[in-house]
Amino acid sequence: MHEQIQALYEAFCEAGPYRERHLHHLFNSLLIDILKKGESISAVSGDIHPYVRESISCMLANSASEFSLDFFARRFGVTPTYFSHLFHEHTGV
Repeated sequence: MHEQIQALYEAFCEAGPYRERHLHHLFNSLLIDILKKGESISAVSGDIHPYVRESISCMLANSASEFSLDFFARRFGVTPTYFSHLFHEHTGV
């Protein structure tokens, strides 16, 4: 997964006519892998924290939108550090 994150970062830093499409593809691939990893952590989605589950659902439903750690922290009324900890704890990313 670290390779996917690095590729996403590199694509974000690049300029070009297909940058947005490339970012969209890389981001979706990463989210799919996160969901798969989440399933391997727990066969029951109820074991995944509601904030994490809702944030992933939001990203998948609005994949053309840009999201950030601060966006989800504000959305759930928590600090970015706390949300980052939750997300990592439940997804490994």
